[in-house]
Amino acid sequence: MKYVILSVLIVFLLCSCQKADEERVLFEEPQPVAVDDEKVFDKTLQGAYVSCTDTNEKLYIYSNSMVSTIDYNHKSYRKDLAQDTSIKINTNDDEAIRSFLKDEGAERIFIKADTIYYSLGRQVDTLFYVSDQNILKKFKGSYFLNKRRETGLWTLTKLEKRKKYLIFENIIPTDSLLKYDFVKKETMDTIVEKYVLTPDQKGFKKLNRSEFFMNTKCFIKI
Repeated sequence: MKYVILSVLIVFLLCSCQKADEERVLFEEPQPVAVDDEKVFDKTLQGAYVSCTDTNEKLYIYSNSMVSTIDYNHKSYRKDLAQDTSIKINTNDDEAIRSFLKDEGAERIFIKADTIYYSLGRQVDTLFYVSDQNILKKFKGSYFLNKRRETGLWTLTKLEKRKKYLIFENIIPTDSLLKYDFVKKETMDTIVEKYVLTPDQKGFKKLNRSEFFMNTKCFIKI
């Protein structure tokens, strides 16, 4: 079952890298500064979504919160188990396979002919909950999710509806941001640097139209 553990680890590492980049571009105030806070997501945005790249990943938008789920569903074959010398079971015995997978932490086990379907659980994360620590704003048809960090600075994610797609965008950390006079670079340690932004209304309009907002997630409404 080493390949199962490895696949879960890869998903975790990819998510961690994305989060690390997001937290390297920070704002001193929730953005845009000249726009009032929103208390709820628009009803047209609320509902269930599935990832454009992974059907195991879902997104649920409620009136004032956003929740993601990842189901660790897997498919294997009898021959895979038979070829694994660490597995000491009769791979022609369905009950033996079920018992083995349960011991490995698997759930919802379904066997059809030589194919074995099972789940290694579900990860649930509250991505955003409207509060004084999670400030929601709307500007030019897009939502901006501001999340306060322990440092008092804010991360920013742009949420945009494009026909049937829901797009998440984040600002990519790069020295090219320094072309704006409202950006300064700070060293977090000897390797990682962060960018702190203090745009006024005019500066944010320029940033919002720039190439620095990059697609990080894509979902389709179910």
